Amino acid sequence: MTSLYCRIDAEQRSSYQKAISAAASLSRLFSDNLYLNSKLMERAYCKYLPADNVALDDVPIDAKLHLDDGDYGIGLKTFGLLKNTKFKTEKVAEFDKLKRLYTHDANEDAQLVISAWNDRLEETNAVYGIDNFTYHCLTRRDNKISVVECGFFNIDSEGVNATPSVGGFSFEAGGVKYRYNYGKSVLMRAFDVINPIAEFEVKVIEDPFEILNRIYEEARESKESKPKLVLPLFSYQGKVPTVFPRSGLNQWNAEGRPRSLKEVYIPYNVREQEAIPGFFPDYIPGHRGVKKHFTVHLPNGKSFNASRCQSGGKGIMSQDNSDFGEWLLQDVLKIDPGKVVTLDMLEERGINAVVFTKNSEDDYSLDFTYVDTGADGFN
Repeated sequence: MTSLYCRIDAEQRSSYQKAISAAASLSRLFSDNLYLNSKLMERAYCKYLPADNVALDDVPIDAKLHLDDGDYGIGLKTFGLLKNTKFKTEKVAEFDKLKRLYTHDANEDAQLVISAWNDRLEETNAVYGIDNFTYHCLTRRDNKISVVECGFFNIDSEGVNATPSVGGFSFEAGGVKYRYNYGKSVLMRAFDVINPIAEFEVKVIEDPFEILNRIYEEARESKESKPKLVLPLFSYQGKVPTVFPRSGLNQWNAEGRPRSLKEVYIPYNVREQEAIPGFFPDYIPGHRGVKKHFTVHLPNGKSFNASRCQSGGKGIMSQDNSDFGEWLLQDVLKIDPGKVVTLDMLEERGINAVVFTKNSEDDYSLDFTYVDTGADGFN
């Protein structure tokens, strides 16, 4: 059976491998061995291959790969190998909520972990409509990167005989060996790495700092650097940061006309307006038809039109009132419809602001970020 990776367009695969090689060529920044950051790998996979990044979500996949016959859930892994390594054991899931349920009987706890794993796959199927899952692994040995694929699936609990070990237990199911660690609530599995489907060499740069310094100087001197503006998703009541219950991210909860549960706007207060004057198109009060719309590109590849709104243009809202809310409330923050957003929720998620990049007068890119909510304003 042809691997999923080999079914991807050859030019796209070439661009992906080139990006990975370029990143790994900077290994000396971090290590004497060949190094590749897992988050960078996720971004490269979704930038150059036909895939969406879902790594932020609490699911066992990092990407949703689109092929002609449907979508596939992809778990992304990268790890180094010793010279004669045939199998490598790596973390595949974490189950903190199981801690209070342990009996410390290996077989009983194995059934508990298997059930939690299978539930997580079923939830992924329900959310993304995916029931085919594969690990895409980049293994690193000497100056070579190899591509390995391993399928993953529901674990059949019948006949599983778990063996106690120091700090946990191990078991085998479906020809795959698993280990579980009580202290970290981590499930690990063995990856078969002896049959790569692709390999490519990496030329490691001995002094990457020199390269970075040159790039930094060129970027600093460039007159074409794109302006960026960070907008917090909270406001201030006096000096106290807060998310108001009937505006901003909770605009859907405002009084008056019926509203979509996804209706939100991003606060664009006077301080942010004065930080970079003219960053957004001028606000023209009055009839909706004279608002100056601009295009916003999201990290997931989607785009929509938006404009300034509210009195004095103190908000940024999508033309379709639901677009911002669907991305922010549902996709990013994972907040149930109809639930009032609070500052604590943003803190728990580690996302309390967005950053706009101005590509042109009517074209912007948007990503999420985190800022300090200190009493004197964010830093």
